[in-house]
Amino acid sequence: MIYFRYHVIFAFLSCGHFATAQTAFLDSISKPDYVAWEYQLDELVIEHSDRDVYNTALRYFKSDPLSSSDEVMEKLVGISAIKRGNYAFEPVMRGLSAGQINVTIDGMRVLGACTDKMDPVTSYVEPNNLEKLRISQGADGFQTGSTVGGNFDMQIKKPSISMKPIWQTSFGSRFTSANQGVEALFNSAYSEEKFGIRVGGTYRKGENYRAGGGEVIDFSGYNKVNYSVAASYLVGKNDLINISMIGDNAWDVGYPALPMDVGTADAFIVGATYDKFLTGKLTQLTAKAYYNHVKHVMDDSNREVVVRMDMPGQTTTFGGFVKGEYTINERLSGQVKLDAYRSLAYAEMTMYFQESPPMFMETWPDIERKVIGIHNQSTFKWNDKTTVVGGIRVEANYIDMLSDLGKRQVSVFDFGDPNPGEIIWNANLKLDRELNKKIGIDAKVSFGQRMPTESEQYGFYLFNAYDGYDYVGQPDLKSEQSIQFETSVHFDLDRLKIDLTGYYYHFDRYIMGRIDPELSAMTIGANGVKVYENLDGAMLAGAESQLTYKMRRFDLLNVTTYNYGKTMDNDPLPLIPPLKNNLEVNYRMKRDWVFTVGAEAAMEQNRVNSDFGEQPTHGYAVANFQVSKSFSLRDVRFRTSLKMDNIFDANYYEHLDWGKIPRMGRNVGLSVYLNF
Repeated sequence: MIYFRYHVIFAFLSCGHFATAQTAFLDSISKPDYVAWEYQLDELVIEHSDRDVYNTALRYFKSDPLSSSDEVMEKLVGISAIKRGNYAFEPVMRGLSAGQINVTIDGMRVLGACTDKMDPVTSYVEPNNLEKLRISQGADGFQTGSTVGGNFDMQIKKPSISMKPIWQTSFGSRFTSANQGVEALFNSAYSEEKFGIRVGGTYRKGENYRAGGGEVIDFSGYNKVNYSVAASYLVGKNDLINISMIGDNAWDVGYPALPMDVGTADAFIVGATYDKFLTGKLTQLTAKAYYNHVKHVMDDSNREVVVRMDMPGQTTTFGGFVKGEYTINERLSGQVKLDAYRSLAYAEMTMYFQESPPMFMETWPDIERKVIGIHNQSTFKWNDKTTVVGGIRVEANYIDMLSDLGKRQVSVFDFGDPNPGEIIWNANLKLDRELNKKIGIDAKVSFGQRMPTESEQYGFYLFNAYDGYDYVGQPDLKSEQSIQFETSVHFDLDRLKIDLTGYYYHFDRYIMGRIDPELSAMTIGANGVKVYENLDGAMLAGAESQLTYKMRRFDLLNVTTYNYGKTMDNDPLPLIPPLKNNLEVNYRMKRDWVFTVGAEAAMEQNRVNSDFGEQPTHGYAVANFQVSKSFSLRDVRFRTSLKMDNIFDANYYEHLDWGKIPRMGRNVGLSVYLNF
């Protein structure tokens, strides 16, 4: 029988047990009658895994609620980021990015509106609003759509329900020295017996930042406001409705590695979810509908250019899913899901010449994508020590170009008949074995496919500042596919936990741009034109480790990643990060003092793809430090923090940083938070 279990919450579930003295402050709820609703099915408990390496690292590195998504993301195991400026880094999973991975918000598909990828989906969610991550590496991350590289789903915080009215509010502010940054956040939550609402907002403003050694990086400032509202209503004993909205507005955002900046970038994301908890074989039913609209305007008015350009773009996506969770018996359980979405993408470019008429083209010519998919993932408990997980997803895709002008543009090329879409599929099989109480192993194999992106199939003369080429999409591209092998070993030695993973991917019909010497560049000064093609194949291999150590007042987290990739012609895959290590140590003293020391280091990367414009990158090492103090005055709890990043003012950049633009030099941050 399904029933309510009220559970007192002293910190939001997202904070977890790790680094509690730091992360719990802003979200802490100290009043004993503040509760969250929690369902229990017979003797099953809320799902939790101590081996969730991504959320372990998230809780640890999100020690400052005003940390940006970029700061947190690229410290997670297996995750890196492409940096084009000091804002909105593009996520990379084991060297795979863009259309090779799914990046979603609460399972909702969101498509960025910038042809130059200045507005990745991760930029729309602030850590202040982030509850947890659902990350699946490789082709088995098909929960939100077919993929070859994985799924990066950001779960936002939901309101809670309490036995009697409770109102909780938090404020925070931070100043950073390297970019004269001013940041502020606000949260307020109200709950009662059947209803809860949570509102929040974050403001960020940064000037051109100072790199190591004192160099000022022009065009690196930004302005941003992010706000969110979520409401939950308990309809009946076993029925819950949640409605959430995220708004994100950025303006005057500089990109020093690109020839253009951003005038405005706006996103509006809304979703409504209905959960019904049942008895019998079907234990939970979830239905969700969502809508989002993204608008992006590139701007070169502050640059010295020969030809002025306007480059606006916009996307609209709406969709939904129905998901059922089932428990057949004590051994067999799983999830079945039917999902669908429709997206429209449009972008244009107008070039203004001094002595001739403007030139106009559609760079994303009204591209429509329709997707419907169904998948099932089942877990079979073979015995007390062995578990088998298997699943399959089948997905129908339909892609079309609706613009007559776009069709005329493409007609000048000698391409074959456009690929209107395919029936593609993913499948996975995983074996999880507990050798003893301290050691466990797992192995998995998965197969995945993904359709070409809008740019890869229908993009029209998109300039890539990294290699200096214009890119043209090829309408007859086929789906990319991969097969993945992965194995992991887990050690749980009381205070010490170690997770080691090795993996190998083989790709067929790998999609990549190749030089077409018969085409002339459109962009002034471009090196030529590349056309997206299906290559014969490629491979990707690597290893990851995460180590945590905890004592009474001391805890440590160390994350190490390594990737290696090449095409079947033995050319290195571009933008593959080198060996990298992140170390962070916390020491908690009495009277709520917390000291944190961190170190980040990467080896040089000499395996580069010269056709993509890559050059070798030097290794680097930087050190960070933070001290914080918490205290209370009556019903108000305060936390102050002093943080210094890049203590020794190193001048460095990472391999995935476009243009080799140096990162911030020594950066001192002073922050204050209060909660009442």
